[in-house]
Amino acid sequence: ALLPELVALFISDSTANLDKLQLALQQRDQQALILLSHTLKSVCATYGAQRCHHEARELEKAARGGQWEGIAAGVNLLAQTLPPTMQALELWCHQACC
Repeated sequence: ALLPELVALFISDSTANLDKLQLALQQRDQQALILLSHTLKSVCATYGAQRCHHEARELEKAARGGQWEGIAAGVNLLAQTLPPTMQALELWCHQACC
């Protein structure tokens, strides 16, 4: 019974973190990029979102290294892959729980 609430929280938080990542990229806020990518990496791993976990891990590495081209590519990649991953998780949860 708790799973739908947890998945909804994952989706809400991940959407907010993706928005914050894009803002941090625009502002070239390296520390925020490190923190946000680390957070997404951990949460995606928890929910089995392996592709997004890998992408967030690579983004975190780029952010820690100050590799701005890699950071921009990583943020853009997560912006493309995280939304469909969240939708798939939500659908799976709905099918499994209902």
